[in-house]
Amino acid sequence: MDRVDGLVRIVAAATAATLVLASCGGGEGPAAESPSPAEPTGTPEPTTSPGSVMPEGVAALIDTGSKPCALAEAGGSVWVTAYGDGTVAEVDPGSNEVVSTIEVEGQPCGIAATDGVLWVGALGTGRLVGFDLSSGEQVFEVDLGGDPWDVQAGAGAVWVANRGDGAVWRIDPSTGEVVAKIDVDGVPSGLAVLRRAVWIADHLSQTISLIDPATDRIRRRVSLDSVAAQWFATDGSALWAAAPEDGVALGLDPRTGEVMWETDVEGQPRDPGIAGGRLWVASQETGILSALAADTGEIQERWELAPGIWTAEGAAGAVWVLNFGERGVYRIDAGKAG
Repeated sequence: MDRVDGLVRIVAAATAATLVLASCGGGEGPAAESPSPAEPTGTPEPTTSPGSVMPEGVAALIDTGSKPCALAEAGGSVWVTAYGDGTVAEVDPGSNEVVSTIEVEGQPCGIAATDGVLWVGALGTGRLVGFDLSSGEQVFEVDLGGDPWDVQAGAGAVWVANRGDGAVWRIDPSTGEVVAKIDVDGVPSGLAVLRRAVWIADHLSQTISLIDPATDRIRRRVSLDSVAAQWFATDGSALWAAAPEDGVALGLDPRTGEVMWETDVEGQPRDPGIAGGRLWVASQETGILSALAADTGEIQERWELAPGIWTAEGAAGAVWVLNFGERGVYRIDAGKAG
């Protein structure tokens, strides 16, 4: 695999476009054989027009590039991968503007941050690359030989779900060296890193597995009774999941993986996140963002955004909703919402 010849850090002043979001009372994830997230069918209908007055709690719609896929918060900025453009955009949460862009060979999606380093999974290249946060220089490259599907940091490591070889890779963030390769006997998708556990989902077998970071071995495998969980959310101690094929969000026991509650959120719920004490779930098919009570799963509030919304994550005191079907990242104030 050719090493990236260099990295271009382009300082931009891409002004954040703002839109009004209609507030309302409150694929399958990626196909196993495809390295890219499932794209929505049809053309999303605009719900608002630029320049309108926005409702309380809705801050902006920011153009971070084509097919925004995942985000991480680091160095006072929010970093968003653009799968369609092969870039990572740095967003200033104070101005809601893109202030710089890093070019990545391949199709970047999964992203995580450790001390001073931004880690990006480059689909189509089989590589995990690390960039210095302050300079944008590439400082690490790990050849995974497959599809780096999800990338998470925690428990002293960078963790990568590799759909190409059915394993979870553990990387030392200080050296970029592979510490362990853990065979999950399936097709891994979403990861969640807690304080003493790493959970990995396999929606094809409808199971979730707990990896012990002290031994790098699978300690528990849990069947979800025909529910195909694909993505996780965690605050470091609690655990939630989304099952696109089943149209539900789940509250899970972080020690046992037992389902504590299940809520129908309509459509295809994708990569969920926690912010403001609530679980935020984006439904790609319907374009509806749902805010759920984290402890009970009760839907407390919903927004009609646009078909194609993929990821909902908490960062910089807000909820960031990525629309993989377009170019937009919605920012909603988690504290004022509701």
